[in-house]
Amino acid sequence: MSFFGIPELDANMDGLLNMVDQLETIQQRMNDLTAGATSEDEYITVTVDAKGQVAAIELNPRVMRKASEDLAEELRETINRAHAALAERSQELMSELTGAAGIDLDAALNGTGNVREAAEELIRIGRGDVTPEQANAAMRDATHRVTGFKQP
Repeated sequence: MSFFGIPELDANMDGLLNMVDQLETIQQRMNDLTAGATSEDEYITVTVDAKGQVAAIELNPRVMRKASEDLAEELRETINRAHAALAERSQELMSELTGAAGIDLDAALNGTGNVREAAEELIRIGRGDVTPEQANAAMRDATHRVTGFKQP
C-alpha cells in the first residue's frame, strides 16, 4: 500500500502496521490465557485467568481433614504455582508470536514504546514537513519507539 509515495517510507509503514497487527494478536491471545496447578496430594486445584485473578478453586473433600494452617499453606503454594504456570505460558506465547519478528516485547508491552511521539512523527511526515531522508529516519525511529524493533 502506498502511504507516502516514497517506496522506502511505504515499506517502513507496512512493516510498522504488520507489527501493530502482531501486537494486537498477542494482546488477544494473552487476554484469553488461563493456567492451573494442582497440589502435590491432588486435593487442591487452582485456575488463574490472564489477569492473575483466581478463576476457580476445586477442593477434594478429603482436604478438609487437614489442619487449617496446613490447608492454608497448601492453598497458598498451589496458587503460587498457578501464577508461575501463567507466567510461563505467557512467556511461551510471546516468544512464539514475536521470535521471528524481532519485536522487543518489553518496549512494546511495558510502556517504553511511545505511541504519541510516533504518531506525531507520522503526521509530520504526511504533511511533508521533512525531507524524504529525514522522513525515513523518523519512520525507523518511530517504529523502534513503538515496538522496540530496530531496523538496520
